[in-house]
Amino acid sequence: MPGHGRRTIAEVGEQWLVERIQRAVRHSATGDVAVIGDDAAILPALRGARHPMVVSTDVLVEGTHWRGGHLTPAQLGRRALVANLSDLAAMAATPRWFMLGLAMPPSQPVAWFQGFLRGLMRAADEFDCPLIGGDLVRAPVVSISITICGQCHTARPARRDAAHPGDTVCLTGDIGRARLALDVLDDRSRPQRGGARIIAKHRHPVPRLSEASALARGGAVRAMIDISDGLISDIGWICRLSGVGAEIDLAALPVAPVVRRCLADRGEDCMTWAASSGEEFELLLTTRRRPEDLRALLRDEGIRTPITPIGRITSGRRVRWTRAGHPVAPPRNGLFRHFSQG
Repeated sequence: MPGHGRRTIAEVGEQWLVERIQRAVRHSATGDVAVIGDDAAILPALRGARHPMVVSTDVLVEGTHWRGGHLTPAQLGRRALVANLSDLAAMAATPRWFMLGLAMPPSQPVAWFQGFLRGLMRAADEFDCPLIGGDLVRAPVVSISITICGQCHTARPARRDAAHPGDTVCLTGDIGRARLALDVLDDRSRPQRGGARIIAKHRHPVPRLSEASALARGGAVRAMIDISDGLISDIGWICRLSGVGAEIDLAALPVAPVVRRCLADRGEDCMTWAASSGEEFELLLTTRRRPEDLRALLRDEGIRTPITPIGRITSGRRVRWTRAGHPVAPPRNGLFRHFSQG
């Protein structure tokens, strides 16, 4: 492989980039102000504060994260904030405020901006997360950057590096609809059974803030991440940072019934499909508790979101995939990689 000077970002990949950023921070003369590498950076607790704060930044770029016709401006505004709120959920934190950086072409219609702002602020009100400032700039395409701050529910924030062998791996909600929604929206000429229900989660996502709060306060969370790049990638992050392996049962994945039906019509395997579905905004967590105990914690808070055990954390460093107890090849179909595809 050529030296670093000749390699491209696509060749080295996101994991390499993150590792180099972490190394640069450790060697910086400014020192480590915060812990990085999770869904949000953990800040030192302020004087008198019982629990630490966390801060996260997310960037959405037109043509990479959404395409024209998939979302109304108001739906895009909501989705932009939810992507950041989901990062706070993965840290078991409550939103406190956010800042907006918005880049647009000079030709962007004012009506688009007004719709985007309306959806953004409705979401801000819904989740009690005020906008406190930001920046506007011209650019060739629309880009949305949101920085969000949250307060942890416990003295120990939920992190990606806290999984231990013997933990049970669980998922909230269901997966598969987010990826299938893009197919439905891209190919309107091919009717899909339940198409409206498929795209509903894509157009009106809900961050699992209440679920994360209930589980963390109940002491049920060891490691946690939200499903943004797909289960395949995100279980990999937990394992790498925790120095462990995992065994995941494809047959146990909570795939939405409407996804099962649609993919059966197309002759595709819904389990491998769901394993690579990103932007689900569900929580992937490891726990020492029994699944029924986790469900009881949610019920006590009036939360009816399903939570499903899908595997276990193991010693070693590999993620092994099974189907009802039988080893299978790692699913790769549709796996998203930053910088390697558009």
